Amino acid sequence: MEKALKKSSAEAPTSALQTGEPKRRGVKDALEWVMHLIFMLCGIIAVAFVLFISIYLIISGVPAIREIGLVDFLFGQEWSPTASDPSFGILPFILTSVYGTAGAILIGVPIGLMTAVFLAKVANPKVAAVIHTAVELLAGIPSVVYGLVGMILLVPGIQRAFDLSSGACLLAAILVLAIMILPSIISVSETSLRAVPEEYEQASLALGATHLETVFRVSIPAARSGVATAIVLGVGRAIGEAMAIIMVAGNVANMPGLFTSVRFLTTAIASEMSYASVGSLHRNALFSIGLVLFLFIMLINVFLNVFFSHSATSSEVNTAWITYVFCTGRRPPPKRIMAAAWALIAAGESPSKAANSLLTSSRRAKIYLLQSRSSQCFRRFVPSSAVTRSEAIGFL
Repeated sequence: MEKALKKSSAEAPTSALQTGEPKRRGVKDALEWVMHLIFMLCGIIAVAFVLFISIYLIISGVPAIREIGLVDFLFGQEWSPTASDPSFGILPFILTSVYGTAGAILIGVPIGLMTAVFLAKVANPKVAAVIHTAVELLAGIPSVVYGLVGMILLVPGIQRAFDLSSGACLLAAILVLAIMILPSIISVSETSLRAVPEEYEQASLALGATHLETVFRVSIPAARSGVATAIVLGVGRAIGEAMAIIMVAGNVANMPGLFTSVRFLTTAIASEMSYASVGSLHRNALFSIGLVLFLFIMLINVFLNVFFSHSATSSEVNTAWITYVFCTGRRPPPKRIMAAAWALIAAGESPSKAANSLLTSSRRAKIYLLQSRSSQCFRRFVPSSAVTRSEAIGFL
């Protein structure tokens, strides 16, 4: 009897643990299900906001376009909604937004990309930390401060430099926008450049490329998708800015000129929405401008994404193409990945490992590799490699 009691008392904790473990597992599964549900709801909310804004703009903007006429609205050159014979042509606004955004991108992208290259590949850590701090501060400055500084310093400077009656013009807006998009371009581009695998750069350096050649011909092409994202973000920031532009562009509905006071799509809405009567054609036309701006941004983003996705290749193929051209000076062969394997051999990598990358190479690609210029290229890097040319050819 006593033995039976001891046996039952010993088995009791084990059974309790066995029953408790499924309960804990059930609680974890329930918690995981709840978290999945929360994440899904957050995604649905984000999509719902976009759909709600789209539907609201369509409902509010289409009636004015129908009443004014699509051609007169988009291609009319006069905007005078409060005149006795009102006109609602927004072509000056559209062209001004296009020119202003294009000018800001042409100025801001090279400066931002070069700054990102400097921070990621050239600058020492102390200098990079200082510049990082300045970029972060630049990103945190409110738009109205940019506009205020531009109105106090930039506008009078342009007026004196070009002997104008007013320095509030398209050029001032372009310069302010170019400065405002720099933080986005620098941050995203730098992150993309730092994410490039070191093996790509080491292969290029082993083939005799200088550090700058490696950066511009290997690192930047490999980070092309991130640079494209930075450009898209810069375009969105430039075309959607209003407050700073109102203060430096002059806010006059003129056809765009570099030294002419102009009005953007965003500034037209911001400056006139406050006094447009509710339910009037003027107010509905402002909603139509918002619809045009919304579609305009979507089309630009789609175009840039499609353009970069079609023009960009994978990082491995980009690197292989660069290393191959350094060696042969010829056009890339059909199977360009063999150039990356050749770079590994020239860098001292084991030929057996490098040969694995040549399994997919064609006979034509192997013939390309054995050209005379390839021979000269290989002899150039023999001192840094323990592999002879004959050994490398043996693995081809």
